[in-house]
Amino acid sequence: MLTPAERGDLWSRTTLVYVQGGCTLMVRDEHGRDVLFLLDGLLEVHPEGAQVLLAPGSVVGERAAMGNGIRTATVETVTDCTLLAASGDDLAALPEGVRSQLDRKVIA
Repeated sequence: MLTPAERGDLWSRTTLVYVQGGCTLMVRDEHGRDVLFLLDGLLEVHPEGAQVLLAPGSVVGERAAMGNGIRTATVETVTDCTLLAASGDDLAALPEGVRSQLDRKVIA
């Protein structure tokens, strides 16, 4: 759980994005450094050999953003979605406590 100050810091580093259902947001094995926080809608994640549906509160893309930049899953919108987007560089500037919460939170 993040403190109000940590949530505020995270919020200040993000951009609000609206995406229609049926869009591909990330492609497995491609390079990317953006992280997406799902506020509303459903995402479908396809890591190797699996399929996972994600609901609001989920985060995708943090492994690539905080790691080597290579996506580990394809991510698509199932419904229209409202997301917060942040770059890996913005996330790297967050306090360690916030980054550790992100590491525990997500899949892609």
